Amino acid sequence: MPNLTLAVEHWKPGAAREIYAKFAAEGRGLPDSVRVLGSWTDPELTTCWQVMEGATAEELAQWREHWSALMDIDIRPVITGAEARRRAEG
Repeated sequence: MPNLTLAVEHWKPGAAREIYAKFAAEGRGLPDSVRVLGSWTDPELTTCWQVMEGATAEELAQWREHWSALMDIDIRPVITGAEARRRAEG
């Protein structure tokens, strides 16, 4: 089963332009071993949700620190719907 993580980025007020400029200049700031499966941002440009595969706790801590001046990031381990069903059905 893949190691999946949901990251919820809470952007600091007015930081969207700076976030995208940093992203364009430096990339996401994640190691090559981490794969971003999808990314969604609200229309107000205040929150971004990302699903990642393969990130370790240490890599996520470094990534969180890399962006800490512009956003707060909540990290949650997640499983697929199929895995949730398998577990629920025993």
